[in-house]
Amino acid sequence: MPANATDLPPPPTPRAPDPGSPRAERTAWLLTIILGIAIVFIQQVGVSSKTAAKQAPPAPDAPLVDSFDPTLLTGKIIVKISSLVPPHQRGDLATNLDPSAASVEQGVVLVPIIAELRGKDAALELIDQIRKRDGASTVTADLDLLHTIYTSTPSALAPEARAQLQRRLGWAGDLALTSDLPQTDPARAAIFANASGLIVFLIFIGLGILGAFLAGCAVLLYWLLAYSSGRSTPRLPRPAPGGSVGIETVALFMACFLALKLLSLAMGELFVGNLTGPAADAAEHRLTITVMILQWVILPIVLFWPTIRGLQQPDARKALGLHRGNGFIKEIAAGFLGYIACFPLLIAGAIVSVLLMFAWQIIQKALGGTPPNAPANPLLDYFEQGPTLLILLATLAVVWAPIVEEVVFRGGLLRQLYTRNNIILAAIISSIVFAFMHGYPIIMLGSIIGLAMGLAMLRWFRGSLISCITAHAIHNALVSALLFTLVKLLG
Repeated sequence: MPANATDLPPPPTPRAPDPGSPRAERTAWLLTIILGIAIVFIQQVGVSSKTAAKQAPPAPDAPLVDSFDPTLLTGKIIVKISSLVPPHQRGDLATNLDPSAASVEQGVVLVPIIAELRGKDAALELIDQIRKRDGASTVTADLDLLHTIYTSTPSALAPEARAQLQRRLGWAGDLALTSDLPQTDPARAAIFANASGLIVFLIFIGLGILGAFLAGCAVLLYWLLAYSSGRSTPRLPRPAPGGSVGIETVALFMACFLALKLLSLAMGELFVGNLTGPAADAAEHRLTITVMILQWVILPIVLFWPTIRGLQQPDARKALGLHRGNGFIKEIAAGFLGYIACFPLLIAGAIVSVLLMFAWQIIQKALGGTPPNAPANPLLDYFEQGPTLLILLATLAVVWAPIVEEVVFRGGLLRQLYTRNNIILAAIISSIVFAFMHGYPIIMLGSIIGLAMGLAMLRWFRGSLISCITAHAIHNALVSALLFTLVKLLG
């Protein structure tokens, strides 16, 4: 027992709440929940509508699948690679394609691909199989044209029929129509263009993912050991309940985001309406650019909300993580290492999504339904657009999203949850909310949740958002660059 009062340990410093008030906190939480549910509903309805539109039988003169259909992309990659493989081994590449798991429309697109890899007899057999499937009546004309090609030659088709096949099958139609040409013919050579570059790119991606995964595991292990030994301690202080600046920022962001969503829907009805064909495509393009520009308005609103609200400065900004931390350069370096550490979590989330997708396909097939198509990355649709949209997309991905989303979800939501929950639960909840705010099918959210978990722990360890913004920007820049390169190599 201490001899006198001076020997007693000092009392712990009481935790102070963030700027704001309990009443504002309750109001902001209510708004966040209501607005969040509305956004998720609109996002998922939009995703379901696009999926239904893509899986519905196309119009008689419309393409069977879009340019970035997963089955078509896989077939493109395999066919291009096959040009560098000995002829007797090309059939083995077709084992990566399963026509029975594809829709009727995807099956038709696979016919020229199977013919290229396994020969005309295999293509004719697949045509007969597709004719026996439900819904085959919508593609009878396409199958008849392909049957003519593989029982005779492409030259047996009239010019109108050739043009129809190109419109319906796109790249796969060109593959069928050039099947009798030598590899040196320009039209035929275009089908197999960039084959070597594609293989180098895929090897680079594979080695890069493996290297990043191993490096990430090493960094994670180092941090765990440093944390368990006390050499590394979290720098995000846990505030007392009662503050509201964090959740106010989240509610404000969701209100702005929902308003932008509703505005874009209204503008779509007003400016696109019942337009069809090229006029509709041009109107959609202009609308997309307009919405992307308007999205920048959210950035200053979120960043300057504490000032607009009149909350204590610099306490409010510090609570949101808007400070230099251990030094600007050191925090950026921590962001680089932090992204590497996030990589194993990202990969684990992606694996979970893939497993869920296969499980859902098996369940649908067992119940007698049509197995759902593998969802495509919505970002791919933008790469068919002009340079203006691509530049806007790049700046939104590399500048806007890292700043705004980190301030809102790691700066505001994570810290607000941390006041009443342990950091793991706060990270899980904030990561799920972050993932659901993105316009992706739910089954594709695994990798986003994994990345968000890593960013949440980075915020906990560093305190400052500089490292999180850096890691987020690196991820978005890499994904955008890799998808853009893949699309260019595939043509």
